[in-house]
Amino acid sequence: MTEKKPLLTFALFAYNQEQYIEEAIQGAFSQTYSPLEIVLSDDCSSDNTFAILEKMAKEYKGPHKIVLNRNKNNLGIALHIDNIVRNYCKGELIILQAGDDISHPKRVQFLFERWNLENRRSYCISSNFVEMEEDGLVRFDTEKDLKKDLNLKPFIKYYDGDIGATYAFHPDVITKFTPMETGNFEDKCIAFRSKLLGGYTRINKVLLYHRKSGISNFKSVLEEQNTILKVRPIILKQMRNDLSESVIKEKYSKKKLSSFENIIDRHIKFYLLMKNFIDSNGAKKLFYLLKILLNGDFYRIRLWRYRIISEIIKITK
Repeated sequence: MTEKKPLLTFALFAYNQEQYIEEAIQGAFSQTYSPLEIVLSDDCSSDNTFAILEKMAKEYKGPHKIVLNRNKNNLGIALHIDNIVRNYCKGELIILQAGDDISHPKRVQFLFERWNLENRRSYCISSNFVEMEEDGLVRFDTEKDLKKDLNLKPFIKYYDGDIGATYAFHPDVITKFTPMETGNFEDKCIAFRSKLLGGYTRINKVLLYHRKSGISNFKSVLEEQNTILKVRPIILKQMRNDLSESVIKEKYSKKKLSSFENIIDRHIKFYLLMKNFIDSNGAKKLFYLLKILLNGDFYRIRLWRYRIISEIIKITK
């Protein structure tokens, strides 16, 4: 496409990240793409995050337009992003960054070039990244393996997706849907909506230094699994709600939507069975174990096999 380059938005969302936010802002300000607006948004932090955002916004002398926002109440990541997109972003493509990550100076440029190469058909583009420790050191200087990009049904089953902080997406992913009610977990829903609308792309190029901290920095496998059991049904219910939006009903037949709903309902049931199994004792635990084994979603059982085996050992001792 040879037409004039469009306005894009770089949306930096932050919460209680005063020790990292300056580097994150510098990464935003260093972007080479133009025309670009940079939205600096704080989710009602209780530390000095917003003060740093405000100071750096006032001192900025570069070519980009700066938009500053502070939420009156803490919204959580999903609703924070929703609020930014609906009320502050004017760009045709929105590039996300968390307040503890650092973007490559040409991140927006590379994402735009890929989007443009596809005639701007993709609704979401994610990139590769390098993981940092909390102290900023890259201890393992290797790129993350990009997951295989699956079709819609396998995507629902296997939760294939990427870290939301690497995303660039079309505003329709937010504005054509009701707000996400998923708390601090937005990435799978944005990827799912993008696939529903017609396009999700991955590029194997490192454009982000992602800090290994915050809500996804689990101390153990057990802690991660307990979080998954709590959060996955919420995400699945949001995905099911997204299927009822008018923009999706116009795109898919009732038969196709029904098949998607059945997959989602089955997985909601599976995670509720897992939670009941782990929260129960004695005969109840055995009852839920049998229901899990008869559920039919064997790949889920494989995912949890060690947890299930350990729980069975406890029961039979």
